[in-house]
Amino acid sequence: MYLSGPYVKPEGAYGELLAKWEATYGGSPPSGFHGHAYDATNLLFLAIEQAAQKAEDGTLLIGRQALRDALHNIKDYDGVIGKLTCGPTGDCATGEALGIFQITNAEIVDDNWPPAVVYQP
Repeated sequence: MYLSGPYVKPEGAYGELLAKWEATYGGSPPSGFHGHAYDATNLLFLAIEQAAQKAEDGTLLIGRQALRDALHNIKDYDGVIGKLTCGPTGDCATGEALGIFQITNAEIVDDNWPPAVVYQP
């Protein structure tokens, strides 16, 4: 049986994220989309840094349109799942972080996931 799902080669920035996770929490992250969530959070933080305005009293003001524009203007962000550019519709995904897996008769448990990747764009 073949299936598709999130996959990033465990090297570079993603390998470093996995090593930090292992050192901090032990084991692997509990979700296949942990790298995507990590990058999405950092993209949002970057957009907030660009869009936020500090009022005289120290209040941080973040306009919705300014935040949206800042997010849409992010280009070639080096994320753990690959290089990300946010489009005009808000899509910041990369096709590089997906894989096609093949599952044979082997039982799938946490210790042998993910199965062999047979294709990655």
